[in-house]
Amino acid sequence: MKAMKGILGVVVLVACMSCRGKESGESPSVFDGGIVIEHQWAIGTPPRVYGLIQYRNAGVPWLSEHWSTARSPALTRIELGSRSLIVRAPAWVVCLRATLLLGALLSVGVFGWWWVGVRDRGEEGT
Repeated sequence: MKAMKGILGVVVLVACMSCRGKESGESPSVFDGGIVIEHQWAIGTPPRVYGLIQYRNAGVPWLSEHWSTARSPALTRIELGSRSLIVRAPAWVVCLRATLLLGALLSVGVFGWWWVGVRDRGEEGT
């Protein structure tokens, strides 16, 4: 179990070190088609990109002085190589949900492994 935590920690550390998030002091990047990329945590080059990209649709006047109060909802694109998935939530919510899901799956796996060991020990004793 400690080895699994150590390996997972190293993988997360390497992923964090190789990703580049946009600094909050920078202005958002506006692209053709009205997409404003706010945060980008992705590695790789197209068509093989892995990570998260948070953006908004520019359906509001972005050049006004009140652009921060007139924002559209945040969208997060989850890049999985040549495939992608768009979620209507900020990137931090997507990361939180993914972390909780991964923790639940690991807990079920560890519990199942433990249960099989307990069951096998009970069968050997009879």
